[in-house]
Amino acid sequence: MSKTLFSRAGLAGLLALALALTGLGPALARSADAPAGSSGAAGVSEPAAFEKTEVVYANLSPEGAPEGIYVVNRFDVSAAGVVTDWGAYGERASLTGQALRPASGSPDASEGIEATVEEGVFSYQGTAPAAAALPWDVTVSYRLNGQKMTPEQIAGKSGDAEVRLTVTRNPDADPAFAASYMVQATFTLDGEAWTDVRAEGAVVAMAGADKTVAFTLLPGRDGDFTFTGRVKGFTLAGAQLAALPYATVVEMPDVSDLEGQMGQLADAISALDEGTASLASGAGSLAEGGASLRDGTRALSEGLDALAASSGSLTAASAQIAGALDALSAGLAGADFSGVEELGQLAPALRALADGLDELGAQSAAVRDGYGSALAALDGALAAIPEGTLTQEQIGSLMAAAQKSGNPADAATAAELARTYEAAQRARGTYQAVKLSLIHIPSPRD
Repeated sequence: MSKTLFSRAGLAGLLALALALTGLGPALARSADAPAGSSGAAGVSEPAAFEKTEVVYANLSPEGAPEGIYVVNRFDVSAAGVVTDWGAYGERASLTGQALRPASGSPDASEGIEATVEEGVFSYQGTAPAAAALPWDVTVSYRLNGQKMTPEQIAGKSGDAEVRLTVTRNPDADPAFAASYMVQATFTLDGEAWTDVRAEGAVVAMAGADKTVAFTLLPGRDGDFTFTGRVKGFTLAGAQLAALPYATVVEMPDVSDLEGQMGQLADAISALDEGTASLASGAGSLAEGGASLRDGTRALSEGLDALAASSGSLTAASAQIAGALDALSAGLAGADFSGVEELGQLAPALRALADGLDELGAQSAAVRDGYGSALAALDGALAAIPEGTLTQEQIGSLMAAAQKSGNPADAATAAELARTYEAAQRARGTYQAVKLSLIHIPSPRD
């Protein structure tokens, strides 16, 4: 491809963007959507058989703006005849010497052309319409010694140079190309003018006396590439952006032998996920049980405190009863029942006994209420402790996971949870064993 100098200093003003569209399999010369009734040139009735390849080229300015788009159509002809090709081109020119004529059924060559060809290669070039859009928008910018410059300003100057290439998907173009084509951008630098060339993510290599800097853009992505270097008399031999179908560039490896192993790996990952969920659930139950045990212990302590507070009243009431009984005994010991009138002495003693029993009943009710509250709190707290469902294997898995976390605090927490869980289960079992005897303790009035 020819190069045109942008300025006297030698800045090349041509960037080439190439898209390769390769036809698959032999095709007939006449397009499937050719106008009805079309035929070949005079004296020729048989269409040629061929394989067709299209390559789209675009001339870009030094800043990346499109200046012209054209398509080279190549036909590898396996059987001589007439080649008919349809397409909207502004101009057409044969590249292999065969004469081009308007396709039969078309008033001119703006819709299609025909050519009589022999076995071999036939190719022609067509200029794309002005409205044609490239799949990518390309921008090239330049800096020298940190200052942004136009191509005219930087040409021929010396210093620390930076060239930045930006490739973005064109929203106005068919997205299928950008989604499936890989772009390789290659800059060619004068090996004597450029030194200390650096480009992150690029391949920098020598090509004879020149240096090349190659960037790669994968399908479906935008690219922002930069290379820097020390330059004497800034010159850029140009750049070429080549886009090819990704499938033709990268051959995917055969992974059929790995399918079984990948299945086993997926099953193992699934089992690991389920085990982790069970471990997390068990740890949650253990934490909830520990909290319930803590709350139940606090309620039990409060109930016992209430019972202890009421025991003083119970003792006082018992003393009163003893005093009343002593008084009754003394009265009866000295009483003479020979006369009915002496029975009157019994009345005050009986009233004193009745008063003492009433006081005892009131104190006993307070004791009973305090005991009942404590027992209810204890029953609720211990009943809230879930029945043990964690196995020793699950607890061991929890301990192992905590050890592997690398945080000593995790291991200590897991050990404390395990001890709390075991203590909660023992407390729950003990309470269940003595629950009935606690419920049937007789009250003071029984």
